[in-house]
Amino acid sequence: RLSCGECALCKSGRNSLCKKDNRFFGEEISGGYAQYMTAPVMGLGRVPANLPWPVAATVCCTLGTAVHTLRTRGKVRDGETVLITGASGGVGLAAVQLAKVDGARVIAVTSGEAKVAALREAGADEVIVSRGLDFASQAKKLTGGEGVNVAIEIVGSVTFPQTLKAMAPGGRVVVVGNLETGTVDLNPGLVIVKELEIIGAFATTREELDESLRLVADGKIRPFVSDAVPLEQAGKAHFRLENREIAGRVVLLPQEIQ
Repeated sequence: RLSCGECALCKSGRNSLCKKDNRFFGEEISGGYAQYMTAPVMGLGRVPANLPWPVAATVCCTLGTAVHTLRTRGKVRDGETVLITGASGGVGLAAVQLAKVDGARVIAVTSGEAKVAALREAGADEVIVSRGLDFASQAKKLTGGEGVNVAIEIVGSVTFPQTLKAMAPGGRVVVVGNLETGTVDLNPGLVIVKELEIIGAFATTREELDESLRLVADGKIRPFVSDAVPLEQAGKAHFRLENREIAGRVVLLPQEIQ
C-alpha cells in the first residue's frame, strides 16, 4: 500500500494510515493479476537475491502483516502466551512462526482437523480445533485458568467474543482481520476490570516489508506456499480458497516464470 511520505502520520512512522495516498496494487492501481504493470517507486520493496519470486510474492500480505500486528502493534514479549484465531491462513501461519521467533508460547485456533499438521509444522505449541469457534474455555484450561496475554484476531466479529473471554488480566487484543464483516457486542465491564487493550492493526509499512523479506531470506520464517499455478488458472485457485481447501497461500505464476 502506498503512502505520501509527507503527512503527519507518515512522518510519525505510521504511514500505513496515510490518507493522502493509500492506493493498493490490484485495487486502486490496476495490474494485480497481470503479467506486467507499472508501479510507483514508493510502493516497491527490494527482494533479496536468494529469495525466489513465488516466495517473495507472498511476503508482504502475510509476514508483513504479521510483523505489523505482533511487533509494531502487539509488542509481543518473550515468555508471553499468544492466541491466534484463523491461524491456518497465510497471515496466521506467518504469525505463529514470528511469535515463536520472538519467544512466545503459541495457541493456534482453527476450524478444521486437516489444518493441524501445518500449524504444528509452523511451531504452534497448542492447536485448538473448534468448528463451532467456542474456544475460550479450552484456551483458559491450557493456561491454567489464567488466560492469554496477547490475542491476534484474524477472523474478526465471529470469534471476537470468545477471544475476549480467553484474555488474561492486562491482555492485548490486536484486531487485524474481519472475514465476515459484522458488529460485536462488547461488555465494557470486562474491558475495565481486566484492563484489556483492544488494538487495531492495518497493512504493512515499507520498513516492515524490508524486515519481513530479511526474516525469510535469513531462514527465520518459512513461507507456506501451498501451490503455484499458472495465472490463467486464477479462477480455480479462487474456488479452492473459497472452499477453505488451502493452508497458507496459492501463488499465480505469469507465463515467463513457470
